[in-house]
Amino acid sequence: MTEQSPIAFSNLVSAITQQIEQARGQVRQAANTAMVQSYWEIGRLIVEHEQQGNSRAEYGKQQLQQLSQQLTERLGKGFDVRNLRNMRQFYQSFPKRNAVRTVLSWTHYRTLLRVENAQARDWYLHEAINQSWSART
Repeated sequence: MTEQSPIAFSNLVSAITQQIEQARGQVRQAANTAMVQSYWEIGRLIVEHEQQGNSRAEYGKQQLQQLSQQLTERLGKGFDVRNLRNMRQFYQSFPKRNAVRTVLSWTHYRTLLRVENAQARDWYLHEAINQSWSART
């Protein structure tokens, strides 16, 4: 066996670290994309299937409460009434699936949903993408 220089070994560690960090970033992006798309789809299902296209279901809060309980029992956390309302509003605010930009996180979208003016919301959406804004910004 030959001995490696400390510099060569350090370079190996750096290369492996870079590879792992890159893979982790890709996993985070894939998970974020799947989550944003899933939440949009859940919003669509709530509005179109349960509400038959109306902005609110006939039975309102009670139906979301029951849906929340059932989903939480089956899937665990993340399906409280408030989050289901956010998903519904997400679909209503971005009804075209192709308009949903998966470079933004669910946190970005939840923040954007608070902007009532559609033109202002669209401006913030584009700025967040073009300027690589964090959700906090």
